[in-house]
Amino acid sequence: MNLKYKVLHLVNTAADAKPAAAELKKSKIEFEHLFVDNKEEFSNALEQLSPDIVLCNHPLTSFNCSKVQDVIEAKKLPIPCILVANEISEEDAKDFIEGGADHHIYKDKLTRLPGTIEKIIEEWRQKKSEQGIDELANKKSISKEAL
Repeated sequence: MNLKYKVLHLVNTAADAKPAAAELKKSKIEFEHLFVDNKEEFSNALEQLSPDIVLCNHPLTSFNCSKVQDVIEAKKLPIPCILVANEISEEDAKDFIEGGADHHIYKDKLTRLPGTIEKIIEEWRQKKSEQGIDELANKKSISKEAL
C-alpha cells in the first residue's frame, strides 16, 4: 500500500524547495508538498495541511529554525521535523535535535531524504499507537478504580 505523505517545507524561496521535491519524486513517494517562507504562513499551514512531517531549511532569513518546534508544540501537534542544511555545526545540529527536531540532513545528501522521511513517520506512528494503547489502559485502570 502506497501512502501519500503531506510534507510542509519551511524555506527562504520557492527554489529552495525544489531539490527536496525532486528527490521525493525520484523515489516514487507520493506526497503533497507545500512550502512556506515565514512564521505566519507556517503556523497557518500546520493547521490547514495537517502535515505528516515538517522540513525546515537552515538557515532561514525570516524565521529561526530553532523556533519551529516551539510553534508545533504550542499548537499541540505531534509532527516530526527534519532540519535541511547546507552546512551546520555539530553544536547547532545538536541544539536542533535537543530542541525537538527528529533528524538533520545535508542538502548535498538529499538522496537520503525519502528513506529518512518514511522511517521517521513510521517511528512516530508507532509511538502514537503505543501511547494510544497506554492511554487506553490508563483510562480503563482509572475507571476500574472508580468502581
